[in-house]
Amino acid sequence: MWIEKLEKLIDVVATLRGPGGCAWDKKQTHDSVKIYLLEEAYEFIDAIEKNDLDNMKEELGDLLFQILFHCQMGQEKKNFTFEEVVEDITEKMISRHPHVFEDEKTDDIELILKRWEEIKSNEKNKKDRTSPFENIPQSMPALSQATKVLRKAFKEKCLEKKTEETILENIQKISLENQSVLSKEDKEKQIAEILFNCAELAERESLDPEKILRDFLKNNVKKWTSK
Repeated sequence: MWIEKLEKLIDVVATLRGPGGCAWDKKQTHDSVKIYLLEEAYEFIDAIEKNDLDNMKEELGDLLFQILFHCQMGQEKKNFTFEEVVEDITEKMISRHPHVFEDEKTDDIELILKRWEEIKSNEKNKKDRTSPFENIPQSMPALSQATKVLRKAFKEKCLEKKTEETILENIQKISLENQSVLSKEDKEKQIAEILFNCAELAERESLDPEKILRDFLKNNVKKWTSK
């Protein structure tokens, strides 16, 4: 059944990386193929937003292949195996759902999310966390990363939430700086500050700045190409 099909795919990946396999596949490293994992994830998100179920199935297969490919490389270096990856995520999901797998029975979504964050925080503390921001992936899209940084900063009381009026005033003030006298480095800083304030404005309204800009681009590309 499905387990046999999974085992066949695992064997395919091992064959591609093994003796007599594909020269290109055998040459790859975690670092060299990381971009493909990101691309496949974005293609899956694109399929979700288009409600393209056939493409969703295809892109999930591509993502599964990427996961197994990384697991195969991990196994070759004796760093980790697919079995260990599955075991770790299984234990994590059981641990983070005490309302399902233990006696903390509740249907209160707010409480469930609060417990999730508490358990997650305890897990991170056991790993000698030095900063509340260190677990935010640096390779995330910048606007998504800004949203995570803002949420963490508000939670840790590193920043105070601003009013919409204050944020808009900040954007206006930064925008009015004299461009003609700014160096390239200062202009980059200026644009970064504007983008960060835009991300903060979106977070205030519980909006996803990454999705907002993506939808804006999608709609405008349609307009431009239909002319």
